[in-house]
Amino acid sequence: MSPAARPALRLATPCAAPDGRSDLARLCAGEPVALEAVDLIAFVNGPYAGLDPDIHPDQYTLAEIALERFHSHVGTFRRTKGDRAQGIASDMGRYVLPFAIELAAARPPGAARHRSPAGPRS
Repeated sequence: MSPAARPALRLATPCAAPDGRSDLARLCAGEPVALEAVDLIAFVNGPYAGLDPDIHPDQYTLAEIALERFHSHVGTFRRTKGDRAQGIASDMGRYVLPFAIELAAARPPGAARHRSPAGPRS
């Protein structure tokens, strides 16, 4: 094969900015992420940009909204103390987030995220 006949190879480089979200935030957005453990208190004490106000709320999953609410209530506004924060984190990690993530995953492709499958009530 002559050098002129070889196809040109290009180095694949990412063109988007690196994703600075935590694994937990990416999981709540519906991205496949392998987590060994979920520590919501560490999440609250770490950096979190929150939800983008320029994106319509219907474009977020229930899990993303619950995670935002938990972070603002426990982390930003410090509305809880000690054991109460641990209890809320336990409930979020055991019940609320898994249910919300499974609910979003069960949604058929292309369906609205927060719309009832039966349509609007009359």
